[in-house]
Amino acid sequence: MDKYSNPIKRHGDFADPFVLRYNGVYYLYCTNPDVRCWSSGNLVDWKAEGPTVPPDEFPGLVPFAPEVVYDNGKFYMYTSPHGLGHYVLSSDSPLGPFKKMTANIGRAIDFSVFKDDDGKWYAYWAGETGILGCEMRPPAEFGEPVLIGAYMHGWTEGPFMVKEGGKYYLTYTGNHFLSKGYRIHTAIGSHPLGPFTDSAYNPVVIRTEGGVVGLGHSSTVIGPDLVSRYIVYHNLNPDKTRDLNIDRIRLLPDGMYIQGPTDYAMPAPAMPAYFDDFRKPAPPEWTLLTGGWSAENGFRVSAGAFEAVCAEVLPRSGAAEFNLASRCAGAAPYGVLLAAEGRQLRIVLDRRENTFIVTENGCPVAGPVRLPDDFDHEALHCIRIVVGKASAVYLDQLRMAEVELPPNSHIGYFSGSGMRMGYTAISPEPDGAECYPVSCIIPADRVFLLNVPREADYTLAAVGGGDGRVKIDGVRIETAAYRRPRLRAARVHLGAGLHKIEAEGDSFSHYEVYEIPKAPRGELSVRDFGPFEKLAVLPAGLDVDLRACFSVSKREESWQAGVIFRASALADGGEGGDKALGTDFFIGYRVCIEENAICLYKHRYDETLLARVRGDISGEEELCISANGGTICVRRHGEKLIDYVDEQPILFGECGFHTRNAVISGRLRSAEGARVPAPDLSAQSPRFTSSH
Repeated sequence: MDKYSNPIKRHGDFADPFVLRYNGVYYLYCTNPDVRCWSSGNLVDWKAEGPTVPPDEFPGLVPFAPEVVYDNGKFYMYTSPHGLGHYVLSSDSPLGPFKKMTANIGRAIDFSVFKDDDGKWYAYWAGETGILGCEMRPPAEFGEPVLIGAYMHGWTEGPFMVKEGGKYYLTYTGNHFLSKGYRIHTAIGSHPLGPFTDSAYNPVVIRTEGGVVGLGHSSTVIGPDLVSRYIVYHNLNPDKTRDLNIDRIRLLPDGMYIQGPTDYAMPAPAMPAYFDDFRKPAPPEWTLLTGGWSAENGFRVSAGAFEAVCAEVLPRSGAAEFNLASRCAGAAPYGVLLAAEGRQLRIVLDRRENTFIVTENGCPVAGPVRLPDDFDHEALHCIRIVVGKASAVYLDQLRMAEVELPPNSHIGYFSGSGMRMGYTAISPEPDGAECYPVSCIIPADRVFLLNVPREADYTLAAVGGGDGRVKIDGVRIETAAYRRPRLRAARVHLGAGLHKIEAEGDSFSHYEVYEIPKAPRGELSVRDFGPFEKLAVLPAGLDVDLRACFSVSKREESWQAGVIFRASALADGGEGGDKALGTDFFIGYRVCIEENAICLYKHRYDETLLARVRGDISGEEELCISANGGTICVRRHGEKLIDYVDEQPILFGECGFHTRNAVISGRLRSAEGARVPAPDLSAQSPRFTSSH
């Protein structure tokens, strides 16, 4: 199995990475003075192609977050030099040179353009109150901006939109780009301009410890297999440069799931089952039926009447891609043919009538559809076929027709007066189990592979379901059951490598897997801790039993002091040193006392009040906190004050102290006695070595 490890590309300053896929090749553009470009055929191995923007376009300025769109023979770059408004540039090549075609169109940083499959274009950019968007007329006319409902309770940037199954999936980034807590959120909506609903598991890409931190500013691109999708993002280095990372994503009806972030070996993006880049003379699997063709300038070209068919056939489910253009030799129809015994489907671009039509054995089955008046038939266009129960045909991302495809169809091209052909590929839907790292939110697959980075004890939590059971590598494991929310969990010893996880009986809503620390610390003491501090070092998983004793020595307006638990991804705000701005920058729960109350909060780099009970402060505070699954109980001086059930709980993390406008001294004890699973108290957990 081919593998990759993040970061996949270093020492080039890959800030704000954007990847364009054109004619089977990936082109990478990043924030740097001359917008240097890299190319790749597989999303992992990148070749430097040189600068794309001449130095006299923006003298002395750095073009921020460049994005490039291909349309009708032209490449359009959207970028903001030094954040001083945006410009649109154009080029005849993805490698440039890109030259300004507009004056400054304004708007804040991080412009992103989305082409919907109905032909409408939309633009998005950063804003102090959230991501802004507008409908646009391509390539450089923009409508009235609206807030689309994506906000990080602070500066919000780096928007990127994709569409799947009628849903719109947005990724966006926040916090200061020099903070370890730079992060990516996802949201889902039913319209390109929202409103968007945030994922319950945001932030979905974040890491604040280790060598790969400060993750953000993403774009999303289809994988080499024509089916998978990958998120591309950067990480922050100590010298403030950024490296390049990718991870597989899944777009499901309830949202986007990231198979990451990863920093160890993962399966590399799969290549298509068959592809021909058409840069060389035709290989033997192609048969000429009419006319001839030859390699020319990176394409294969024909003159006069032409027809060729390939021995390769469409899969029953998957995708196919064809890149083609008419030649100036004539105005006859041209396009893609799909040939099976007794049936021949033709996807026809009619240059004379300027229409798109699908025929079977010469009879129309879809269309004709009028193409835009400025449709350039001599420019390269992409026909994509999504093969399945209801197969769909796309032309340059526009959804043109649903068709019934002949089974076992051989792919091919035809033209009445000559054409130019580019990258061509076919690929089935992946039939193997999805592979997930430790740790991430794993959707409700019946079967999946867990890629374990190192041999250790792990807690596997299967959330949702009733009488469901779990098997690892074919062995049913003993689990402990929790009522609120309904979940089953077990502690298992896993060897490094791939392990097969299977659900039996009731399905689960999702899975979570976390490594169990080898040497948990049982007590934490602090002295003069504050006024804006947070610290979490005591492990806490599905079973939490804490006792905190502390006193508050200094209090300012709106002060709070207390305990955080199941906490992870702690960071500061601003450039990484602003503790007040970063007071909410963690994932987990917080129990605190304030002037007249005891409160329970939930944090996902924001703050949600779950419960508040009135009460006066005392000199020496004692808080006892227990949590089992999603049930959280808080006692103060022995009196139960809060009994709360979180149906979407944060399940793992660490425990410690948190202050806001206060200074405290005290200690925190974490009791033993976790009950995950019943064998947890025995000398040895169930052991599994990798079998894949």
